[in-house]
Amino acid sequence: MTPLDPAGLSDLAETTPIGPGEGNLYDMMSEADADHLAGRVLVAVLRQGPFSFYIRLTGDAEAVAAEKPAFLGFLKSLSLTPSAGPSPQLASAHPGGGGGGSGLPEWTVPQSWTAQPPPRMVLARFSAGPADHGVDITISAFPGDVGGAAANVNRWRGQIGLPQVPSEEALGLLTK
Repeated sequence: MTPLDPAGLSDLAETTPIGPGEGNLYDMMSEADADHLAGRVLVAVLRQGPFSFYIRLTGDAEAVAAEKPAFLGFLKSLSLTPSAGPSPQLASAHPGGGGGGSGLPEWTVPQSWTAQPPPRMVLARFSAGPADHGVDITISAFPGDVGGAAANVNRWRGQIGLPQVPSEEALGLLTK
């Protein structure tokens, strides 16, 4: 695999509807090899006041492609309380759509998704698709930008086996 060039990095972020507003959607894919299927990750990022929400769909490239319409519908269903966000204690204790003044987002879960126990630092987790090549969907919220855009892009690239891009180069190339 070759490192992402400047044009490719700036092409990663596209504006997408999230709830009543807009956020960035990153779509990255690795190539298949003798030991692994092609992997793909879609990550939607929404800044709401002092918080950043990350909604990630990852898995086998074909399974991610099949679930992308449901994922985009899920993004449109998100409802956030203005200028509110989850406390770290609430985020780690709350497994699903919030509301009721909690500052957590509310959402409509696609019928094809199954709720899973969320790991630490994840508001909710779902799975979809076939058991052997399904996808994983997570919703996380953090104060601030959690290390910055370059760190997040490189983390997501690593999750599907792509090489990192130098941080200083990445910061100058991202579009919002």
